[in-house]
Amino acid sequence: MKFKKSFLIKDTKEDLIWQNYIDKELKKMPENIVEICILVSMVSVGLKYFISRSQAKRLLSRLEVFEIVVLDFDAIDKIGHSFADEIFRVFQNKYPKIELKYINTNNDIEKIIKRAVV
Repeated sequence: MKFKKSFLIKDTKEDLIWQNYIDKELKKMPENIVEICILVSMVSVGLKYFISRSQAKRLLSRLEVFEIVVLDFDAIDKIGHSFADEIFRVFQNKYPKIELKYINTNNDIEKIIKRAVV
């Protein structure tokens, strides 16, 4: 699988901007990019755990334009049930055509994700 990691950068006016993907002149996503890998830890730099729905919503902001979304949980120690539910049940039900994948999870995170999917 080939994909380029995107790093989410906070901006004062916008929630999140995608430095590696946005066409600077058109200010929109190029149409040929269908897959993205998000490093979860970049959403809130310094945190090793994510527990709330609001954190999940921030992470999911603008991901509906992709066909495949890969969430990289590298350097994340723990997630909460609400965080996982918002991503793997609520978002997935809202956008069923988007394929959600995850990588680099520990055993605890894996269990919580699997519980949210059921």
